[in-house]
Amino acid sequence: SLTDMPLPANLISTDTRKIPTGCLFFALKGENFDAHHFLLDAQKKGALGLVIDVGWWNQQAPSEQKILQAGGLVLGVSCVRQALIDFAKAYRRQFQLSVIALTGSCGKTTVKEMVASILKEVVLQKETPEKETPEKEKLAIAASRVLYTSGNLNNDIGVPLMCAQLTAQHDYAVFELGANHQGEIALTSDIVKPDVALVNNVGEAHLEGFGSVEGVLQAKMEIYESLSSDGVAIVNADSPFYSHLKDKTRYLKTLTFSDPLQNKHSHAGDADIKLLQVEPLSFSQFLYRAEVQTPLGIFSFSTRLMGRHNIQNSLAAIACVLPFVSDPALIIRGLENVRAVSGRLCYEKVSDHLYLVDDTYNANPLSMQAALSAFDELTSSQYRGFEKIFVVGDMFELGIHSEKAHRDLGSQANLYGVTTMIAIGAFASTAILDFAKEKHAFETHEQAESVLAEKLTSKAFFLIKGSRGARMEKIVQRLKA
Repeated sequence: SLTDMPLPANLISTDTRKIPTGCLFFALKGENFDAHHFLLDAQKKGALGLVIDVGWWNQQAPSEQKILQAGGLVLGVSCVRQALIDFAKAYRRQFQLSVIALTGSCGKTTVKEMVASILKEVVLQKETPEKETPEKEKLAIAASRVLYTSGNLNNDIGVPLMCAQLTAQHDYAVFELGANHQGEIALTSDIVKPDVALVNNVGEAHLEGFGSVEGVLQAKMEIYESLSSDGVAIVNADSPFYSHLKDKTRYLKTLTFSDPLQNKHSHAGDADIKLLQVEPLSFSQFLYRAEVQTPLGIFSFSTRLMGRHNIQNSLAAIACVLPFVSDPALIIRGLENVRAVSGRLCYEKVSDHLYLVDDTYNANPLSMQAALSAFDELTSSQYRGFEKIFVVGDMFELGIHSEKAHRDLGSQANLYGVTTMIAIGAFASTAILDFAKEKHAFETHEQAESVLAEKLTSKAFFLIKGSRGARMEKIVQRLKA
């Protein structure tokens, strides 16, 4: 059977643009594509075998079947996507390693980067305990021992592809699990079988698929269902859904984290990891220093990441690694080494008169508020005299909640000191409705060109954000041109 094939799993592909020689190609079919149309192309580029839909195969002429069979192995299955999932499950279970899985409406990619960075320090302490090791060699060692989600490979196709990169050398794997419908996280967490699972937060994201925030909560909590009996559930004690999270994990080992300084209604008294104090740093490579109470004792760490909310993300990361770390110094170094991920609150100086924050990777109401808060903190403390310009694109997949969610952006921009708001997209007019200062609404990026050009003639600091489909990185490219 497919799951018994002695094939290196990192030699599988679903994309004919990326065909490793000797790979097994899974011909997936979606709403706007059908990889069965590219099977010959996959073989020409070096695919050893094809996994195809048996129904599609039976509709092909015998001559076409012979051509494909002459090019290599052809495996017919009832559902190619399910075959990919089954393959990933079987392959994952060949390895004994520590697995952390995490999800959330906001910040999961950042937490994933933090966790991976700390685990790299754990690996390096074991591998190079007493000798000076060149930086290049350190990076290679860490990369070979810690696997973590790259790009957006966090759904029911991406997670199997990430599992396919596991090798016997890996000591740890960190999987980011996303979803836009019920059952998706239950499926992907069952694939990765985590030892530690985190729901970072719950907010208004993908409401078109979930229906309500309560629907989002139920979907996110699916991540706990695949934990083993001795697995650890990480719970956010500041979540408004704390009682639901605790009830879901009542038969599991848990670690909780809290930032009581930021969240007045937190359950900090229950928290295993608790923020004690935090201070912003000026004229430093780091933006914040924080003191935290943990089962390992009290210690301080610093972060280069923009935004007060990233302190809470740090607490979540600390909770995730505690089952594997006994030395706080490794946590401190790991957190200090984390840099901003491209498109996620990336601060950049373009010129003496132009600065920007690129947060264009994705957006939902929760991450919008976090970005505006971080923008306000940065500009209020260090960039007085600069115009604060919020360039915002549509938030996708909010369904019946779209109108209200976009209208709320105007009042939030008022609250966080924005001086000019430029909205682009189908909900642009709605987004600026309640904004009190200079505002502009456009349907397309091109229509915003003249206003952007005008703003570049004075001292300006831009925050650019929108959902992936809004393609707001085009604005970043324009400003940097």
